[in-house]
Amino acid sequence: MKKIALVTGASAGIGWDIAEYLNRKDFSVVAAARRLERMHPLKEQGIYTIAMDVGDLKSVDAALECIVRDVGAIDILINNAATKVMGPAALVPMADLRYLFDVNFFSLVDLTQKCLPHMQAQAWGRVINISSMGGLFCTPFNSPYSSAKFALESWSRTLKQEVKKFGVEVSLIRPGSVKSEIFDNIVNQTKEELAWTGEWQDVYANFLKAMAKTQAEGADPVCVSEVVHEIITSDSPRVGYIAPVDQEQRVVQYIRETAEDERDSRGAAMFGL
Repeated sequence: MKKIALVTGASAGIGWDIAEYLNRKDFSVVAAARRLERMHPLKEQGIYTIAMDVGDLKSVDAALECIVRDVGAIDILINNAATKVMGPAALVPMADLRYLFDVNFFSLVDLTQKCLPHMQAQAWGRVINISSMGGLFCTPFNSPYSSAKFALESWSRTLKQEVKKFGVEVSLIRPGSVKSEIFDNIVNQTKEELAWTGEWQDVYANFLKAMAKTQAEGADPVCVSEVVHEIITSDSPRVGYIAPVDQEQRVVQYIRETAEDERDSRGAAMFGL
């Protein structure tokens, strides 16, 4: 029987690629996102698509009820859905920060808790959380996103310790520079839209230009999909992976050889701070 894999945030970018990739590998794929109409090409490939706003608990519960009824209980959960908030840490509106944590962390925990009982009952399951290099390193103007990813990192590592004895494996994937739509609305802001950043406006504008360039030159999302497949098919997957995989050794070495203060200073210096 085919394993059933739920991919959140599947209407674009990394989530879209994961859904297509696993479908080609003959998994029973459920693609979930707020923008159901954008997933029509996935539906045409035989992928079950459903509207799910992970930040809305009623939407999540309704979607899960439909999935279990139409496809079956979820064996593999890929938590990919996320939003992005950036700006000076001293000025980011609290409402924006709370919204980001609701979507990027609390809703992910809620969905995972709802999928775990079936995995534990059958003594097999995979929870794959799409983290970020921002969950390992801190850079200016990225405090909201990195804070949620740091929370995800610690929660996932703890969860892995607790559910492993039930046959459920939990892993994190930390993409580096990978093409994604998550930055589009941020990097394209006008000068007027950046006025709220006050005395940081000029350096923040330069930061956004650098981010836009980095995103344009990012790796193909398939590098994340390949790691997802490796985790699913491994008998004993690790807790943490980096994508693209050819960057992993360099990143691990950098962490081992560089003190935290030095890493933070280098991050600030990159953007003129």
